[in-house]
Amino acid sequence: MQDVMLEETARAIDALVREAAERVLGQVSPLGTLAESMSRGVREEGAIGGAWNPLATGGPLAPLLFPLTVPLTVGDAAVRALRKSPEDEDVLATLRQLAAEVEDIQKPFSGDAQGAAPEQQLPTLPSAEDVRMGLDALGPLLPGIAATGLRLNARLLNRAASRLAEASRAGPNDLPRA
Repeated sequence: MQDVMLEETARAIDALVREAAERVLGQVSPLGTLAESMSRGVREEGAIGGAWNPLATGGPLAPLLFPLTVPLTVGDAAVRALRKSPEDEDVLATLRQLAAEVEDIQKPFSGDAQGAAPEQQLPTLPSAEDVRMGLDALGPLLPGIAATGLRLNARLLNRAASRLAEASRAGPNDLPRA
């Protein structure tokens, strides 16, 4: 059961990170657009955005200009590795549905005894004694918590490695469409 929970947690974290990265990359990164236009230009007989591309034609300047394309190629692979997959969309839809259900369950308990709205309540912090007692109670559980954290991190790294391998197999002409 713990393996299933770890796998689903890793899927959820992975999908949430990709969604956030896609939002950020979509706003500030021209790499995806540049890489796509470059690959489209290479396919269109040596034109990049309407300009002549010496790399596509294999002219005498191609060996000299090739190193200039490496940062773009690496950036393109990173952008492709961070794009959401259909599986990510399913996971995010499930998370949104769960969040809505939890919110509905919490509504009756969101006010205090006099019916005050949650916005009017001030949060209370636990006392130092409560924190110390909580940490003391966690002491025997720390090895198990650490082991579970390591297993979760291993699953996240495995997912990241799989995505990078998948992105590296796709050539510049196989760019996924957003």
